[in-house]
Amino acid sequence: MTRLVLLPGLGTTEGLFAPQRRAFPALEVPPWLEPERAETVPAYGRRMAATLGPAGSDLVLGGVSFGGMVALEMARHVPARAVVLIASATTGRALTRVAHGLARVGRPLPARALPPPRPLWPVVAWAFGARTAEDRALVYELIRTSRPGFAKWGLGALLDWDPGGQQPCPVRRIHGLEDRLIGAARVPADMVIPGAGHLINVTHAADVNAFIRAALDGVSLRESAPGLEPVRAFYLASGHSGLLEPGDRVLIAEAGAEIVAAVRLCVEDRVQVLRTMRVRPGWQRRGIGRLLLRRFVTLLGAGDCFCIPYAHLDGFYGQIGFEAVPPDDLPPHLARRLAQYRAERPGVAVIAMRRKA
Repeated sequence: MTRLVLLPGLGTTEGLFAPQRRAFPALEVPPWLEPERAETVPAYGRRMAATLGPAGSDLVLGGVSFGGMVALEMARHVPARAVVLIASATTGRALTRVAHGLARVGRPLPARALPPPRPLWPVVAWAFGARTAEDRALVYELIRTSRPGFAKWGLGALLDWDPGGQQPCPVRRIHGLEDRLIGAARVPADMVIPGAGHLINVTHAADVNAFIRAALDGVSLRESAPGLEPVRAFYLASGHSGLLEPGDRVLIAEAGAEIVAAVRLCVEDRVQVLRTMRVRPGWQRRGIGRLLLRRFVTLLGAGDCFCIPYAHLDGFYGQIGFEAVPPDDLPPHLARRLAQYRAERPGVAVIAMRRKA
């Protein structure tokens, strides 16, 4: 079994990973070591790596924010298969002006002055992207249990951190589009989640857990040319005709050289249509379809997008904004297709859905 080790944000504790602990009961969250005087992030990462013991070759490291940065340095000293960065970055330059301002203000202050006074806690919660009362309560608990001395050291070390050279292993990044501390535009993320802020592992736990699961399973996503034989073979094996148009855009999920899932974006009569979402048996219910949908959104151009799924999948496609619509709201060729599906499959509920631009 792959060993999963995650580090929380600056000065916080493993309580930050409650949503991940429910999905991955064997998750390991090492306690923070006490930093040495003027210690750099690379040096600290080396010491943290030593706490893992015999790591073995089947290890996935990761972390949230500052924890991801330390995990990246740890991976230089243990044979990690991948590093998962959650609302994190590979350089301190990715911090936004808000984060830089907080770091520069806090750096010269004595440690005892770092915890913000209670009236400013809502501001901190806003900066972290807390969306609900439960999210804010978690941020407040993190403030209460934070380690001021550790935070003071980390702020200074982070501002000076700018690693060079190649990454020690494949790095996978998931980020919130509304992150106010590490800007999404400054991070070449594999997956960007609209509406998510810095607290993405809590506010969008299902997306983050699916992303972690893919890293553990060795699954990666990419766009493939529709004419490639492996894509056609995958669709044929799934019961599809395998007939793809040259203009189709196909997203695939791969485990090694094996295609385990695919979906395609078609443009028909100048209308965008999501078609042929398939996940190979044995790989279903592992969040791969969810990740494909999140990436699918990035392919869309201007204009609405339609799909014609089974009725029980309305919530699945609703994750990215699709809503059920009556046949009269469909373009004519899709209304005919819906009628054809319903005639061919009596007793099977098929619906039409639209995602507005």
